[in-house]
Amino acid sequence: MKIIDAHWEKRNIGVDTTEFLIEGHEVLLDLLAELKKHERDYNVVKTPIARPDICSALQSTGYVFIETLTHCFEDSQKLSINSIKTRILQSCTVGEALSEDLEGVFESINSGLFQTDRISLDPHFGIQVGNRRYCLWIQDEIARGAKLFIVNSGEKKIGFFILKKTDEKEFYLFLSGLFPEFQKSGIGFCPHCHGILKCFELGARRVKLSFSSNNRGAAALHMDLGHRLDTQYYVFIKHKNLNY
Repeated sequence: MKIIDAHWEKRNIGVDTTEFLIEGHEVLLDLLAELKKHERDYNVVKTPIARPDICSALQSTGYVFIETLTHCFEDSQKLSINSIKTRILQSCTVGEALSEDLEGVFESINSGLFQTDRISLDPHFGIQVGNRRYCLWIQDEIARGAKLFIVNSGEKKIGFFILKKTDEKEFYLFLSGLFPEFQKSGIGFCPHCHGILKCFELGARRVKLSFSSNNRGAAALHMDLGHRLDTQYYVFIKHKNLNY
């Protein structure tokens, strides 16, 4: 099991946080002892889906299920979309974000663009805290070398995506979004698809992707495009000594 001192979350969400990544081969009693030893105010456990014994034990010790996290990947530059979507995609342009674009992305996020992540859904945090966390996360990733791109349709900025290189052959498209005014326009696939294409353009052989079971739209998009399944985790959370 990997034990991560998520010190950045103190700034992001205001509490001391530990994240536990269970690898699947741990002995249950040993695992529970390690959890107890390293728990802090807010605790996040990610466990492979094939360990029901761990899931049961977590719930008996105060952990609550919050989401299923699915990691998948794309290794084909020929996206599985129909001719109509292909024409829409080809009509869009993509450019690396300027400083004013970043502010526009933050404004969209703070208006409630994302509402299905585990922080926004948690009544102890809520959407406002979730929004702040997204903005700070994006700032951190850009500082570490991630690239933010804006997707345009004609003269209008319709959305964005953010990617980073994880090794010589692999990129991670870790976030994309459609700006609020275009949410019901039927073009929600454009930022996601252009993000994948940009990764390949920059030299990727494989593009990593992920989505939460709480985000039905993202789940439908990933399945519709036929991305290949990699790993899945059940995610549990626990608030300890709650005073916030």
